[in-house]
Amino acid sequence: MSVTPAALPNIDATANWNAYEYRHRTTGTGVDAGKEIYDMWEPTGAHWVNAANTYYSIYVDTATNTWYDYGTNANPVNVNESNGEISLMDAGNVALLYKFTKPTTASWISGSGSGSGSGRQTFSSGQSGIINVEFNKLTDSSIELGFDWQGINVYQVYVDRGGTETWSQHSLTGADGTVTGYTGAGANALTGLNEGDRVWVNNATDADGRLPVYVHSIVEWSKEVVSGTKSVIAKCFGESGFQFRISNTLGENTQYVSHTGNELSLSASLPSPGKKVIWQVWKYKASPITLAKYGSSFTTYGGIVSQNFW
Repeated sequence: MSVTPAALPNIDATANWNAYEYRHRTTGTGVDAGKEIYDMWEPTGAHWVNAANTYYSIYVDTATNTWYDYGTNANPVNVNESNGEISLMDAGNVALLYKFTKPTTASWISGSGSGSGSGRQTFSSGQSGIINVEFNKLTDSSIELGFDWQGINVYQVYVDRGGTETWSQHSLTGADGTVTGYTGAGANALTGLNEGDRVWVNNATDADGRLPVYVHSIVEWSKEVVSGTKSVIAKCFGESGFQFRISNTLGENTQYVSHTGNELSLSASLPSPGKKVIWQVWKYKASPITLAKYGSSFTTYGGIVSQNFW
């Protein structure tokens, strides 16, 4: 079942996270039943800012329509409501990170309509197919996926690894439903992915009627404000035994960060606007001495960014 609203647009241009958008990510289950969880989306790169839904996420208690912080590893810390607006704040309740209008029409509010929301799809009566496909990075070489379906009894997941396509078929029961956390198994597991490998669900469509295709990146790059400073962010899980840092073509280097098994978030301050700068994550270990590029590079042009160039 699709949840509306699908997005919570920022309404304050001075907010630190004005370049991003909070979108519905998942419906809580188990101890999180009764929660609709929203997370930070990067519109330019069309991906979640963090692979896990517990970093920048918030949730609404569907019984009371009250909003809370859901992430435990990063901002926001405080979620404040005033005059029909929700403000996401830092730990000191000083920096405004994001602000949106509190929904008064939503799928969890009695009497609300079932519209498609801001970009999220819904099925019409009698329609069949697969919509709302979402991909979630689990490690630097593996992902999971999920989607809504209606009026079908099988689906196929395709993987293109360097030009070699494989696929697997799976059964569905009932008239409609949602697949979550699909990771495949055996030869069809969504693991061992390399830079540029692609994954898709056959016959799925996005809001524009196109087939949504995931393209794998070892390092997920983005730009955001960190402690009031415009920064480049590189997120990756890394490899055991290595340390990781960001370097750029200005000769600047961040401090090395050790592999922990969890996703690493490396950040570096952006230079003055107008400068073309190329950024690269490097991995290093002392024995045997190894220093090598990790993942694709990232280029900034005074606020414009591009990937896969070094």
